[in-house]
Amino acid sequence: MGGTKTMKVKVRVIAATNKDLEEEIGAGRFRRDLFYRLNEISLRLPPLRDRREDIPMLVEYFIRSFQEQYSGRYVSPAVMRHLTDYQWPGNVR
Repeated sequence: MGGTKTMKVKVRVIAATNKDLEEEIGAGRFRRDLFYRLNEISLRLPPLRDRREDIPMLVEYFIRSFQEQYSGRYVSPAVMRHLTDYQWPGNVR
């Protein structure tokens, strides 16, 4: 950036949104040409509130990931019920 020489680069762009980009294009809020450049592979992941069966697996993953720091920790059945009953209004990021 700011240089005077042309340089070849290889890049990959990973983008995420909670908007329907085709709807945004129709409303004039997103550029059609940019959408088609980004839309090489599209993954649609339903919000966590629509796939509550994934919650115990995710909890176990995070417990294992931080096992060295929090050795011997676990999630009780009551807490797991609370997590699966929660509405997750903003989803999880």
